[in-house]
Amino acid sequence: MESKSKLLFWVDPFLLHYCLSYFIQKNSNHELFAIIDVANKLKPFFEAQDLVSFKKKWFYHDHINSKKDPDLAYLQTFEKKYQLNLWNMALNERIFYKYNESYKFQRKEILSILESECRLFEKILDEVQPDFLVTAITNLHHNHLFYEICKARGIKVLMLRESCLRGKYIIASDDYSIGNIESNNKFHFNSLADVQNYLEKYSRNERNISLKGLTPSYSKVSKTDYLKAILKFLFSSNTNVKTHYTYYGRSKFAVLKGTISNIMKKR
Repeated sequence: MESKSKLLFWVDPFLLHYCLSYFIQKNSNHELFAIIDVANKLKPFFEAQDLVSFKKKWFYHDHINSKKDPDLAYLQTFEKKYQLNLWNMALNERIFYKYNESYKFQRKEILSILESECRLFEKILDEVQPDFLVTAITNLHHNHLFYEICKARGIKVLMLRESCLRGKYIIASDDYSIGNIESNNKFHFNSLADVQNYLEKYSRNERNISLKGLTPSYSKVSKTDYLKAILKFLFSSNTNVKTHYTYYGRSKFAVLKGTISNIMKKR
C-alpha cells in the first residue's frame, strides 16, 4: 500500500490554495494541513468549513505577539541554524518600513513578531514533518520566512506562479526557476514563429474583449455608490486593528483621512 504524503498548505485571502487543497483531497489520498493567514471576517468560515478535512490547521495571527520582550539569544541561534538574516527580512518588509503610512513599528515590536513566527513555524514543522509545502509566491516577510525554513529542512516546495506565456502556469520550488524541465510534446515551440503564433492567440485585445462587461470600471462608479461604500465601511466592525499587526494604525478615521488625502493629491 502506497504511503500517504503530508501536504502543508499556506492559505491566504485569495483562497486559491484552499481550492487546490479541496481538489487534491477529492482526487488523491494524502494528509492535509494548513496555515491560514486571513483577516477576522474570513476566520469563522475556516473554523466551520467541512469541505476540506485538514488534519490540523493553524491561524497564523493567533500566534503572533508584538508586545513581549524578544528573546535575542533564541533569534541568534535561529539565524545560525537556518543561515538566515532575520533583520534583513524585516528591512525588506513594506509593513515594517516607511511605506506603511498607518503605523511606525518599533524595533522591539518587530523582533517580538519575528520570534513569535520562528517559534510557531518550528513547532508546526516539528509536529507535522510535511513532505510538501504548497504555497503561492512569497510576497511578505512571514510567508517567505516559512518558505526559507522549509527549504533549509529539505521540504519540497510546490510554488504555483504565472509563466511568461498567457494561460500557462509553472509549479516550481522558487519564484525564478522552472524546476522540471522535461519536454512536454503537447506544448513545444520549434521556432520564433511558433511563439509569435501562440502569443497572438492570447493578445491583449482579445482578452479585453472576452472580459468586456465583466470587470467594472471604477471611474464610472456613481457618487451614490461611493457614498454607500463609505457608510458601509464606517459602520462595519473592525477587530483586525487589535489582533493583526498588519492592520495596526488603520482605524476607520485614519483610513478615511488617508483616502480623502489621496483623492485631493490626485486632483
